[in-house]
Amino acid sequence: MNEKPLYVKVSDILRDDINSGKYKANYKLPSENMLANKYSISRLTARQALSVLVNEGLIEKFQGKGYFCKNSASGKHIHVLLDMTDYYFIPYYIHSIGRVLEENGATFIAGDTKNSFDEIIKLLEKITASGSDGIILQVSPEESFDKEKISNAFKKLEEKKIPIIQIDADYGVDGVSYTIMNEEKMGFTAANYFKDSGHSKVATVYVTDNRICVQRLGAFIKEFDNPYIIYDDDLLKENLIKAYNEGVTGVFCYSDFVAKKCIDVFSSLNIKIPENISLISADDTLVSKLYKLTAMTHAKEALGEFAAKAIISNQLPVYKIFDTSLIERNSVK
Repeated sequence: MNEKPLYVKVSDILRDDINSGKYKANYKLPSENMLANKYSISRLTARQALSVLVNEGLIEKFQGKGYFCKNSASGKHIHVLLDMTDYYFIPYYIHSIGRVLEENGATFIAGDTKNSFDEIIKLLEKITASGSDGIILQVSPEESFDKEKISNAFKKLEEKKIPIIQIDADYGVDGVSYTIMNEEKMGFTAANYFKDSGHSKVATVYVTDNRICVQRLGAFIKEFDNPYIIYDDDLLKENLIKAYNEGVTGVFCYSDFVAKKCIDVFSSLNIKIPENISLISADDTLVSKLYKLTAMTHAKEALGEFAAKAIISNQLPVYKIFDTSLIERNSVK
């Protein structure tokens, strides 16, 4: 097999740099002389390499100024499928995703998943039929979903060459990109913080049919013998009171949203945090900050930014897990 000509090798390197985001829109590329020196090639070879990218429409040449990266995402239509009723994370996702798409000249096409697996399937089928330059999908959290159905939906997108990246969670389909949090570490870290603070009798507040909840609180529960498991349902108040009366000193809440419910229950009974009972929350939204809750962090905007950059550059598949950490405030004694 014949080896690639030098100018093709250099054009391949530059193309990869552009697609990866190293050279962004309107960025001035190295000059012919700079490329010649860097790659030990002639200036003519460097010019040929740059000409390849000019012909592909990736860069353009301005007489007397040099070569500039064009907006490679300009005109792309990106479908962003989010649960629009989720005021919890959606503002962060819309802001970070929208900013990256706007910077790259791409169009943000919103779709509402209604936090429903069935609705997601409908949206993916519709997009497969109509076409798209990429999809960012906020995965629904149900524990029970049709693995075969979502696998087929992803396969049809692949056949149509429509890239997709999952955000928040993933459906466990091989080869499909995702950007998620280290959910197990949230539970593990919260548990050990309680232990280090002297708490041995603790409770968790669960939401049902939620894979993220299972990951977070499952890791927490493993660290204690017989912790109280309380569900976020009509008996929440009754069960929180029962746990408190039976000596529970710390509660780990699945999310800030759930933590606010617990705070309201304790407040109505004049049970003070942290004097009477300690509380750790997760996600560190505005609720954590307002109520000065010790909380596990969630890389909300970073997830959105990563997903948008990945889909714009089409450097897929990627599998990114963001780390979490504990922010100490005033809710643990």
